[in-house]
Amino acid sequence: MEVSVRELRNRTKQVIDQLELGEEIVLTRHGRPIGRISPMSPADETASARLLRMADELPALDTGLLDELLDERRTHRDAADAEERRKSALFGH
Repeated sequence: MEVSVRELRNRTKQVIDQLELGEEIVLTRHGRPIGRISPMSPADETASARLLRMADELPALDTGLLDELLDERRTHRDAADAEERRKSALFGH
């Protein structure tokens, strides 16, 4: 598809729609080709864009489970600290 600079300015949405459909656009000025606009391929996707897309596709996180795991860790840590204090009191460390 060939599009003049003026057409691009006046019909930007339609040109973008064609790009999204996979069509390559040749940009012209005074009837002479000056550039090419081509659709992105999956290989062109940036690493950060790919990670964001992948994150959007993940199932929602069960924050209740995370809270339970953190509470369990705190309980074990508190029990270990209490045991250490008990040993210090008994053996004078």
